[in-house]
Amino acid sequence: PIKGFGREINLPIKLERIYVEMRAIIMAKGSQCENKISEADNEFEDKCGLKDAFEISRKKKIKDMLILGDPGCGKTTLLKHILLSLIFRKGQNVLGLTSNLLPLFIRLRKLKDPKTKNFVDFVYEQCSQESLFMDRQDFESMLCDNEVIVLLDGLDEMPNQKIREETSRWIDNARTKYPNKRFIITSR
Repeated sequence: PIKGFGREINLPIKLERIYVEMRAIIMAKGSQCENKISEADNEFEDKCGLKDAFEISRKKKIKDMLILGDPGCGKTTLLKHILLSLIFRKGQNVLGLTSNLLPLFIRLRKLKDPKTKNFVDFVYEQCSQESLFMDRQDFESMLCDNEVIVLLDGLDEMPNQKIREETSRWIDNARTKYPNKRFIITSR
């Protein structure tokens, strides 16, 4: 919403028209983006685009990513960009990812108590709110049988340190239970 405009004006703005490519700073052993910035203890920090970051993670056999950034820097917008790119089958061109990946966008702030909700139940619940027309058992089968990328937004939005730590363990348990699924998590 843009303040100052009358209510009768309703122009939706498409994300792909306003999205600005972010630059990733990769922190992994031996990463090779085009602009190396520093080297310490055999670790490299490289600056590159998102497609390059996915390519580096593929070459290094790193399936999951943690996207860190300051408040308001665009972490959620970045996840939505990934989501839309995959939904519209542009994953290969825009991200360098297989276009048949099924993206699941989940807002972690809706997870009230990670001790009482298992991963599949929570993700199913969140996806069902978005008009998913399948039962829980079919959803779990789909999760197990398909190429899925889980986009978990806002680890830093958990109410306190204790719940953030419990949520981190909850995510690690899901990553262990579903080792062939890719997870991307955002946080401050």
